[in-house]
Amino acid sequence: MSKTLKIISGCLEFLLGIPVLGFTIIWGTRLVLPGAVLILHIITLVFSIKEDTKKHGSILGIVSGVVGLIPFVGWIIRLVTGILLLVDGFGAKTESDPNAEIIKLKNMLEAGVITEEEFEQKKKQLLGLL
Repeated sequence: MSKTLKIISGCLEFLLGIPVLGFTIIWGTRLVLPGAVLILHIITLVFSIKEDTKKHGSILGIVSGVVGLIPFVGWIIRLVTGILLLVDGFGAKTESDPNAEIIKLKNMLEAGVITEEEFEQKKKQLLGLL
């Protein structure tokens, strides 16, 4: 869900960052659209936290929602935010850290969710021993 929200908010930020067009949209909607985009960034941040994905684009989006009305500075920060969010949204899923995965598996083992055999097999697979 956060991937889709990042793409949508990235496109909107990029649109608002286009100098003349963004200015026209911002003031033509009486600041309603930038306010809605700010709320979208907050929602995206919540989903990013829940899904444990990158959060920097959403945080920068919240900052751009606050300082984005300043001419020139707003354009630049909105364009940078749009690019970051689009890269995050369209970016390939990064490889997970094997150590973090092993820790999660160990917690599952201790909770009785998986057996010792399943833990050892998955651990070897994560470490590339299989």
